[in-house]
Amino acid sequence: MGRIDLDPDQLKLNSFRIAPANCSGLRQLLHAAFEVPRWSAAVQAQTDPSLRQRLERDLVPLLIDSIATNHSHHGLTSNRSERLLIAQAAGRVMAERLTDPLHLCDLYQAIPTSRRTLVYAFNELFGLPPMRFLRLQRLHAARRELSRCQPDQTSIAATAHRFGFSSGSHFSRVYRQHFGESPLETLHDSQKRVGWSVS
Repeated sequence: MGRIDLDPDQLKLNSFRIAPANCSGLRQLLHAAFEVPRWSAAVQAQTDPSLRQRLERDLVPLLIDSIATNHSHHGLTSNRSERLLIAQAAGRVMAERLTDPLHLCDLYQAIPTSRRTLVYAFNELFGLPPMRFLRLQRLHAARRELSRCQPDQTSIAATAHRFGFSSGSHFSRVYRQHFGESPLETLHDSQKRVGWSVS
């Protein structure tokens, strides 16, 4: 997994010390897996294919990245301007793929950089991990779309699906938390604005 700093002898142990500073991606993935308390992770993974893919592709690498060693900054570039360029490049990839499936490994492979450098750069510059930053970009893109459409031209579920939210109810909850109104209210406000402009 690219962790040349791990001691092979220590890999025989049954437990590792986790470095909290290296766990933001792992926290985000586990939060998504257990976000709906009534479901077990297995049921949610069966219901949400994108979550199942993220668990299959990202869980083990994120666990490995979170292992604490004497080289706790493994993979980080010490140059802040380089990290700025990395975050900007990742932002461009996100902007081009707002409606496409996009995983953390897709981002750091597209640039290319290490997973940890990418996560550190986003946390340093935006105070957010990359995938949470992407979710905010998708929320704002969905809001722009809803504010331009009439209710008969789109639906909340279609907009949610278009911007990578597998559940319309989850999209509506996150949308309200962020914007202080429901997607339906944004859509109805759009209809009023269109009516005013026509009149």
